[in-house]
Parts: sequence; structure tokens; C-alpha cells
Amino acid sequence: MVFTYNQTSANFVGGGYNDMKIDFWVDNGCVKSPPTSDDGRQLPDRLIFQNTSFVKVELHDNYTVVKWTLFAGNWASLFYVMRWLQDLNGPVVLQFFNSGWFREKHGSTEKAIGRIEMLIANCDIRLSARTYIQPVNPTLGTLSPRLRKAWDTGRLSEEQAVVCEVDRGFERSKVTYVGPESAIAKVWGLSPVSYPCQNGHSYDRVVSQPYFDVVKRNRPHHDHVLAAMAQPDGEVTWFSYQRLIVPGKMSASGMPTVEIMSEPAPVEISVL
Repeated sequence: MVFTYNQTSANFVGGGYNDMKIDFWVDNGCVKSPPTSDDGRQLPDRLIFQNTSFVKVELHDNYTVVKWTLFAGNWASLFYVMRWLQDLNGPVVLQFFNSGWFREKHGSTEKAIGRIEMLIANCDIRLSARTYIQPVNPTLGTLSPRLRKAWDTGRLSEEQAVVCEVDRGFERSKVTYVGPESAIAKVWGLSPVSYPCQNGHSYDRVVSQPYFDVVKRNRPHHDHVLAAMAQPDGEVTWFSYQRLIVPGKMSASGMPTVEIMSEPAPVEISVL
């Protein structure tokens, strides 16, 4: 077998240690050396996935990662990897690209193999939309304890909330505050002009629609969101999160506001 070897350092709860990682690249159902540049250097993973049908398998100490582009015509390689997974232990992380990178963690190799088979069957699906929302009835079993408390009290923690000023007349909204412990801050920082805070793109148009109803009805709203967003490093990743929107105070300019609390979590939205 041909493989590349990388040793990376990872921190885990209870202490840190070296996570030994071995990278394998599979093409046309065979393990091969990864593509290189004209001077013999290995290409960045991003370029390999953009321009080839290679599938990458990362063997870590306690888990396995399988990474590929969904529509790259690499069925033989994926069937090879599925046979390989039968001899490994879980968990298995599947990372696959379709308008952005999805990341799924499966506790057993059997579940991971079944999911790969399902994705092969859907490999011709190209996602035209990059943002999906699903209103959800906030029953006791669907909200996390933190969102449940906010729903019951109608009050959000200032540190965990994002505040948007809402202009109902022009159907526009503007982020005016990003809490330091909010989901946005943990990825993009506190800047009110980061990707999820910008106006005018498709993500903004979709996720801001419930704001106007919350202001009109003066009632909270709970939904699930699945969106492909550019991370600070430029990589486009699919984020799934549950969201609570409540009416806020009037802004200094006399405009109504909404407060939003989001938590990364599984969502009741299936696109693949």
C-alpha cells in the first residue's frame, strides 16, 4: 500500500496527547500516491478534491475519517473503502462536498457504510439552494436546556445572543450586536461584518424572514437551520443549528429589534 504519514497534535478533555494519523488516498478502487505538483510536492487537499476523484481515508488512534467529493464519479473507490471499513472500529466521520463540506459522525462502521451507500445513490443531486430553514414546534423534547429556558422566560443571555435591527417597511435587517459567547462569535468572531452578519446574500435573505413575523406578532419563533457558509479561511462548510428568535427592545434609532440565540445541533432537515 502507498500512503502518506502525518503526525498531528490534538487536545482532548482530560489532557492532551499526540493523535497519530495515517493518510491513505484511493483512486479507481486502489490505494495510490496522492497527486503532486510539477516540482514533486503534494498538492493541498483542497486542490485534490477540486480536480480529481480521489477519496481520502484518515486513520486516527480512535476514529476514522472518510472524505470525498460527492459527484466526482468515485464509486469504485467508495466501494473499496466500505469493504475496508468492515475491518475497522467506529466511530467514523464522513466528510463529503456538495456546495460545501458536510460533516457527519457515525458511532459504528455499519452505520457509516449504510450512509455511504445512500450518498452514492444520491450522488447526482446538486444542491441549488445553500440555506434551508424549518419552523419547529418547541415541544419539550426538541429544545436544549439553554434554549428551553430562554423560550420559557422570553429572555436571552446577552453574552450568547445576536441582536438585529429590523426595518419592516423595506424588509431589511442589520446586525447591531454579536455576543461574545454566541455561535457566530465562536467561528467568525465579534465583527458585525463577518459572512453571517452581512446583508444581501442568499443566507441573509432566507434566515432573516422570520424576524419580520416576530416583530409583527411580538411572539418568539423557533426553527432549525442548515446553511452552507464561508468560514474565515474561505472553506465553505454546511452548518446545522437550532435557533430561537425573540422580540427585542427598540433600538436607539427607534427601530424594533430581535434577539437570536443559536446552538449547533442536529436538525430536522434532510437534503441528501
